[in-house]
Amino acid sequence: MIRLSVLAVLLGLAAPAWGQDLEPICADRPGKSNAPCTVAPGHVQIEFGFDDLSIQHRSGITTSINDVGGMLAKVGLTDHLDVEAGVNLFQSEREHGTSMTRTQTGIGDLFLHVKYGMESGRFGLAFDPYVKLPVANDTAGNGKLEGGLAMPMEVDLGSGWLLGDTLQADALANASGSGMHANMSDALGVGKSITDSLTVGAELWTDENFDPAGTSIQYSAGLELADLLNNDTQIDCGFTFGLDRQTPDFEIYAGISERF
Repeated sequence: MIRLSVLAVLLGLAAPAWGQDLEPICADRPGKSNAPCTVAPGHVQIEFGFDDLSIQHRSGITTSINDVGGMLAKVGLTDHLDVEAGVNLFQSEREHGTSMTRTQTGIGDLFLHVKYGMESGRFGLAFDPYVKLPVANDTAGNGKLEGGLAMPMEVDLGSGWLLGDTLQADALANASGSGMHANMSDALGVGKSITDSLTVGAELWTDENFDPAGTSIQYSAGLELADLLNNDTQIDCGFTFGLDRQTPDFEIYAGISERF
């Protein structure tokens, strides 16, 4: 009910803006990096993940995480500002070994964003602070209020090439259940327009979690594909593979983005 109520509020905030000449849809999908663009005022944009599956096999135990229906709803308020709400409609984590099986399922936590984007020539930058509301059940979330700031950047290199980078700093709850710690991540990607509608990209990602219980560092590389079906609709898919033992062995995903 919470996710439906949030979506209804977002839809109500957007006034009809038919007849505007808009650039092709610009989405945060695919990949781990975000785009610095915001949704045009008076428009709603829905970015929906059909499925996102990651698998890791370590010491005889296989861990699979499956997120179905990862949804991000955006409403454009001004030429440079939008508000966003994101939630995984269903997520599951399964650990399986020779002598044990453990499964956790449920709706994900709710993420609320305010993104302010700026452009100067071929360079774009956005400030994207967020807060995580712990609406997930005890098996799918940690029950803690968390937040952070992402800074997506993008440079148009010309000839259909784009260079993007998203730096993010988070304040996360300690695994012990008491106190907070810092988490830092960076997603660096490059994309190339193959046709007027088709774009391919490659991305490197790192994440450093400074939990007092033990620092963990993850690295991954990925390939992604996005296709514009029309000015307001994009479909995408991607694949990433872990570069160290703390990162899932691989992740595969697909989704769609639609602007109204």
